[in-house]
Amino acid sequence: MSGVEVIDGAARAEPGYDREEREALARLGLSGATPILATRASFGMMGAAAPIVQTIVLAELLRLGELPAVAGLASPAEGPLRPLAAREITKARVALGLTAAAPGLATAVRVEAQPALRR
Repeated sequence: MSGVEVIDGAARAEPGYDREEREALARLGLSGATPILATRASFGMMGAAAPIVQTIVLAELLRLGELPAVAGLASPAEGPLRPLAAREITKARVALGLTAAAPGLATAVRVEAQPALRR
């Protein structure tokens, strides 16, 4: 997972699925300190547009240098990666957005953004 600094998970809110997702990502070589978000948890039901919206949101978050907490997450479960329980400022520029939909349908999109220009 060369260069990936942030993961935006599939946001299924199913503990078993979430654990498997984190373990699979760790096996790909991501650091245990890699933050994992769940922006899709705040989208509602978007259907086929979800990966496109997720890509736009990730690009903007990276551009602004700010990562949101996972909605409703008070204390993350043990496991690899670092689910964000609080908002965090970041210098990360590369993220991987994951989406899972109908059985067997999944997307992974690598997003790279430049920092916002300060006036």
